[in-house]
Amino acid sequence: MLYIMPEWFWLLVVFIFGLVIGSFLNVVAYRMHTGKSLNGYSHCESCGHRLKWYELFPVVSYLFQLGHCRSCGAYINIRSSLVELATAGVFLLAWWHSVGLVEFFLLTSLLSVLLVGIVYDLVHMIIPDEVSIMIGIVSLCLLINNTSSFDKTFWMSLLAAVLVSGLLALMWQVSSGTWLGLGDAKLAFGLTLAVSYSGAFTFLVLSFWIGALVGLIIIFIQKLGKFWPKKIPRVIGRHVKMGSEIPFAPFLALSFLLVYFYSVDVLSITSYAISLLYVSL
Repeated sequence: MLYIMPEWFWLLVVFIFGLVIGSFLNVVAYRMHTGKSLNGYSHCESCGHRLKWYELFPVVSYLFQLGHCRSCGAYINIRSSLVELATAGVFLLAWWHSVGLVEFFLLTSLLSVLLVGIVYDLVHMIIPDEVSIMIGIVSLCLLINNTSSFDKTFWMSLLAAVLVSGLLALMWQVSSGTWLGLGDAKLAFGLTLAVSYSGAFTFLVLSFWIGALVGLIIIFIQKLGKFWPKKIPRVIGRHVKMGSEIPFAPFLALSFLLVYFYSVDVLSITSYAISLLYVSL
């Protein structure tokens, strides 16, 4: 029965499954360390209105309500829908990339925990240790599954994870936490395990490239002055402006996705860029 269903059917199932999981991840991210139970009812953050079952459909309910609470009319932050869509998107990536259900389960588990960490970091500027530990455990299982045995690749990947994490920890120590947080170093350990030693260098360098690019984009927007608002619109929970600290976890996560799923290599990118520069000159 599983094999006679067309591919589009399974893609749709994975997408809907991702939306549902994304809705749960929102609850976990916003209630973690708040003392609130995960079993509590969902409600409007403005008026406390308890949401009905038909108001809880991921993304769909937000669209039908035009982004406003049915009870008080208050604006509903789009961040929850973005997390749901992001979860569905990375689940599709995991489905396309996975060889077997074991890898799919491990990948979706890792990505789910990673999304919780990203959202929490964007809101609170800290990555919970629980997130880094769980990602480390799942990444270790993923590495073992991909290498099939404790061979050279396994031990070199473990060493690479220690080196990358140690380097980020050293940067945290030297900068007294102004460059990045210690939580970023802990998170990088698990993500480096997942990309293996062959992708460790690109994973680290690319995360800084992405961070620099985002920083330049923010500066550019700010320089536009009256043509743009003084602050980037709130999406996750905080305003970002010139001089604001920017969480590093999203850059690590995006770098991980590019390396793991698309095998991006910074040395190839650099070589190609140099070749283009040489030809243009």
